[in-house]
Formats: sequence, C-alpha cells, structure tokens
Amino acid sequence: MLKIRLRRIGKKHEPIFSVVVAEHSKAVKGDFLEKLGNFNAKTGEFKVNKERVEYWQKNGAKLSDTMHNLLIKNGVMKGKAIKKTVEPKKVEEEKPAAAKVIEGEKVEPEKEGETAEEPKVEEKIEAKEPAKE
Repeated sequence: MLKIRLRRIGKKHEPIFSVVVAEHSKAVKGDFLEKLGNFNAKTGEFKVNKERVEYWQKNGAKLSDTMHNLLIKNGVMKGKAIKKTVEPKKVEEEKPAAAKVIEGEKVEPEKEGETAEEPKVEEKIEAKEPAKE
C-alpha cells in the first residue's frame, strides 16, 4: 500500500521534512516514488503540489495521520483533523483490606480488640559445618 507521508531531511535541531509517496513497508528514510513538497517545522512553511497529491490519492495512496492534518490545516484539503489518542495505562485495582489472602487461606478481618491468627510457618534451620580444606 502506498502512503503519502513525511520524510525527515533536516539536521539535528532543524526539523525539515519532505512530503513523499512511498511504500508503507519501506523505511522512513528509505526509497520513495515521488517528492511532492516540503515542510519546515520550525517556521511552519508548507509547500506541496496539490495536483500530484490528488493524483496519488485517486490511485490508491493513503495519507498518514500527520500528513492528513497538515493538508487540512494549510487549506489543501477539506475535512476534519484526525485526533491522535494515547490510551492511558491500566491501573490494577487493589483488593479491599478487609479480605486478606495468605497462601490460599482466607483470614477473617480484624474486629475490635481481636486479632486474626496468621498461619504459622515452620522452618527448619540446619547448622552447617565449616568447609574443610
């Protein structure tokens, strides 16, 4: 599938992009079929060949989200901007403090003046003899 997307050509701290038509599976800085314009992110200057963008869209090329929004913002296309959404990380819900589970056994919640007994774990500690050389 063909995409109309941005390809960075600027130096470090000088973001300048070319508007290109490329195969979507190719690397961003890889081969492209045609250069359609430029975009200088620092100054906001945007130049694009509107006729060639329309030609490629009629022949099946899709716009990247950023390219779509730039074309709408600069009056080349009409429509609504695509809102990029980032889903927040899911936070696991904590279990209520009243029901504690210890090693598969449910311990009753504490009542006033009483304490729940915890299961006792017996550990065998063997004395080790010092290694002989």
